[in-house]
Amino acid sequence: MNAVEGESAGIYRLTDGQWIDTMCNWSPDGEWIAFASNRDDPERVSFSLYVVHPNATGLRKVVHCREGGRANHPWFSPDSKSLVFTSDYAGVSAEPISNPHHFQPAGEIFTVNIEGSDVRRLTHNAYEDGTPTWAPFYLKPANVAESGQDVALCRFDDCRWLSSPDQVVDASDVSSC
Repeated sequence: MNAVEGESAGIYRLTDGQWIDTMCNWSPDGEWIAFASNRDDPERVSFSLYVVHPNATGLRKVVHCREGGRANHPWFSPDSKSLVFTSDYAGVSAEPISNPHHFQPAGEIFTVNIEGSDVRRLTHNAYEDGTPTWAPFYLKPANVAESGQDVALCRFDDCRWLSSPDQVVDASDVSSC
C-alpha cells in the first residue's frame, strides 16, 4: 500500500508483501490509515482489518476474521476513535455456494474501537449491507434510490427504512455515537 504526501511530494510505501492491502481510509485526525488485508494467509480470501500510522509505523490488527471470513470497507468515525465496517463475521455467506468465484465484500455492518475492542453489530437482516460511512449530524438523509424504492438509513440504536428525503432523523438520538 502506498501513500502520497501532499501535491508536491512523492509516493511512499506503507506496507510491502505478497498479500493484498486494500480499501484504505485515512482517519480525520490524520493519525491512522485503516485498511483490509489478507496478510495472515495470502493464499486465502480471508480479509482482516488493520491500522497503521501514515509514516508506516504502529501496524496492528483491529479485526481478525476466521479462515474464509471477510472484514472490509473500514471507515473512521469523525473523532477517529472507531471504525465502521462490513463483514460476514456474524455468519456464513451463501456467495461461495451460489457463485464460488465471485468476491462479495458485503455482509453485516459493525463498529469497533481502533484498539480492537467493543465490536458491535449494527445490522442483522437478509440484505447484503455494504460500504458504510459516517455522516455529520447536520446532514439530512437523502433518497438515493430510484423512484418508488426504499432507502436504508442505519442508526446505532436501530436500523429503519426511509422512503423520503423529507423524513428527518433526530440527531439527539445518535449523538453518543
